[in-house]
Amino acid sequence: TTITCTMGTSGVTTTRTCRFHVAEFSSGVSTQEGSTVTDTDPENITITGVTLAESYVAHAGWRTRDAATVDLEWNGDGNGRLTTSTNLRWEGSQAVTATLDWNVADYTGAATQSSTASMLTPDASITATITAVTLAESVLHHGLGVLGGTASTHAERHRIRGRFTSTTQLTFDRFETGPSNTIDFEVTDFNEGTVQSSTFTHANA
Repeated sequence: TTITCTMGTSGVTTTRTCRFHVAEFSSGVSTQEGSTVTDTDPENITITGVTLAESYVAHAGWRTRDAATVDLEWNGDGNGRLTTSTNLRWEGSQAVTATLDWNVADYTGAATQSSTASMLTPDASITATITAVTLAESVLHHGLGVLGGTASTHAERHRIRGRFTSTTQLTFDRFETGPSNTIDFEVTDFNEGTVQSSTFTHANA
């Protein structure tokens, strides 16, 4: 009955609005969640065995980080993906002492594929080839694994947008070119339901 939202400390205390969505499935889905204290990068977290081909990381993010890494909040939260049926691999920009909250879902009948894509220094946009999916039934989860650059580089160079551009292709874009980044991604085709996506223009407001 409780959702907890945690905000990193950066020397300024402000009010934030936390928006969330909770889905409860009547059948066909099993989930597990946990909290792990991490001090290495990458961190390999042992989970209860899942069917790898139909599972995905529903959530993984920092709850706390040590003071030395506060300046790295600009570069994103890193990313987690399943590498084996019992291993959740978390990778960020560097080793930190932190508490990581995570949630893994096993969706019966789904088809999940995961991999990495490399965005090199001059790249503003790259593509990645995937096994064909049904777009109206598929979702993309992605994040940054290895992050290039330092805290002095612009955050826009590390903020990556990922999207389906065909049934067999993903496209990743960033606002500015900059240091090389490794993008971890998972694509899940649920083989049922309806997924819709679109692009809109954000006004200056």
